Amino acid sequence: METKVPNKKVRKEPIIVENKEAIEQGITIDLKARKNKIWQWLYFAINILTWIIIVFILSAALSMYISNKKTGLPAVFGLVIVQIASGSMVDAGFEVGSHALIRQVSFDSLEVGDYIAFRYFVTAGASAPGDVSPTHKPLQEAPRGTKIIFHEIKEIITDVNGQRWFITKGTNNAAEDPFPIYENYVIGRHVDISRTAENFLSFIFSPIGTMVVVTLPATLIMGFDIYTVIIVGVELRENKRKKKSDEREKI
Repeated sequence: METKVPNKKVRKEPIIVENKEAIEQGITIDLKARKNKIWQWLYFAINILTWIIIVFILSAALSMYISNKKTGLPAVFGLVIVQIASGSMVDAGFEVGSHALIRQVSFDSLEVGDYIAFRYFVTAGASAPGDVSPTHKPLQEAPRGTKIIFHEIKEIITDVNGQRWFITKGTNNAAEDPFPIYENYVIGRHVDISRTAENFLSFIFSPIGTMVVVTLPATLIMGFDIYTVIIVGVELRENKRKKKSDEREKI
């Protein structure tokens, strides 16, 4: 006796025909989209960086202007770069021609052993703490053209008016400086950072350094804009060529 097996419907899977050209085109479009996205983020980052630099330079310029008006010394956010002109501090690591970063601080915070920058000025008749009185005081501001010295504090003396005087000495000198320094003539205290950092800051605050800091981001943005224009032009030309090719194939 024969048994009949019921016919089962065989599910036919859809036949997928891969279009190699379409796949390649899709991959190309995806890569271009990713590339464009990367360039957009890069352009955005460069713009932000440029504006940060511009705002910083404008703020620094304003700070220098105000400081120069008040003290005759251009300071950026309370920081001054001084160049070492003699070998009096060689033992402390300050070679002739090197730079020292000085921070403007309150006179009360200065201590023996601090390295300070000051205007070396002496008021006639009030050149030492013992010469002053409540009615006889040193000139409150040193003339702006006064020589700037960078030495170590060896001793601090307070006069009858409660104001401080600093006995100073170059670490490489045999003797102390001839006259004590009145507190108002002190510019600030040395900030202990690496020599490389001091030289870098000195370059940044120089006219050439400022120009480099401003022009570099601007050059990058300009270069990116030129690159974008070129890429857009190339793509438009390719699209036109492809369009003409497609029209010819249809004919």
